[in-house]
Amino acid sequence: MKFLHSFTVGDWSKDGHNQSDRYIFKATHSREDIVKAYLETCEKLGIRLHKESNEWNVPNAFFCQYEDDSMSEEEIEGLEEKGLDLSFLDKEEIWQGMLQFTPIDVFEMFMSMVKFSIPEFRHEELDPPCINGWWNEDFNYQIGYGVFY
Repeated sequence: MKFLHSFTVGDWSKDGHNQSDRYIFKATHSREDIVKAYLETCEKLGIRLHKESNEWNVPNAFFCQYEDDSMSEEEIEGLEEKGLDLSFLDKEEIWQGMLQFTPIDVFEMFMSMVKFSIPEFRHEELDPPCINGWWNEDFNYQIGYGVFY
């Protein structure tokens, strides 16, 4: 896989709840191809995982509002019937007809939406080790602590 990308789930601009997860991955396609495929899939399936900054309560937009973290079993089944691969979801966790999504679930759903429009698309998530901190045995140092206030 020749392309290296990062993808953020959550509040990347830090102007809301300030929480996000960033995923680093290798892929078979360019950023431009991935964005185009995702937007094409949004049109084909009639759903999306994003909203514009000035939009509120967008129909068929999932995970866009504060604490909007679930999808109904019927919505999941409907997307699968249309051909979206949601096999990464743990459907054993459905409770009262709803499945709560985690950040990695949203990342994988985005990747599945890309693959829906580019069937040959492949990706591999990377988790490179951090050089410093995080209780590293030989270099457990905070660097740049003073620049955040």
